Amino acid sequence: MKWKITAILLVCVALSGQKPRSVIDGVYTDDQAKRGGDTYTAKCAMCHGGSMQGGPEAPGLAGEEFLFSWNGKTAGALYNYIRATMPPTEEGTLSDRRYADIVAAIFKKNEFPAGQTELPADPKALAEIQIK
Repeated sequence: MKWKITAILLVCVALSGQKPRSVIDGVYTDDQAKRGGDTYTAKCAMCHGGSMQGGPEAPGLAGEEFLFSWNGKTAGALYNYIRATMPPTEEGTLSDRRYADIVAAIFKKNEFPAGQTELPADPKALAEIQIK
C-alpha cells in the first residue's frame, strides 16, 4: 500500500513538472542557521547538548541518530514536531520564524548545504521539502 501512495505522488510530481525538493538543494541560509543556532543554545542545548549530540532524555539532532529518525520525512514534519513539543513545558512559545531557524540550524549541523533563500516558516511549504 505504501509503495502505491509513493508511486502516485511521484507521478503527480512528474506530471506537474516540479522536481521534488530535498534538504540537499540548499533550502536555508547560513545567516538563518546562525540565528537558529543562537536560539538552540538558549532554548535547546541544555537537553539536546551543545553539539546537538543528545542527552539522557533527549535525542541527538545530528548525525546517524537524527537521520535514522528523520530520513524520508519532511522538513514540515520536523518543524511541526518541534513547534508542538519544544521547549518542554513551553511548547509553541517561540515565533514561527524562530522554529524555522532552529530547523535550519539542525540542517546545517547535519551538513546539508546552505542556499540563497531562507527556510520558510510555513508548514505547507516545508511539507514539500524531503529530509534525505
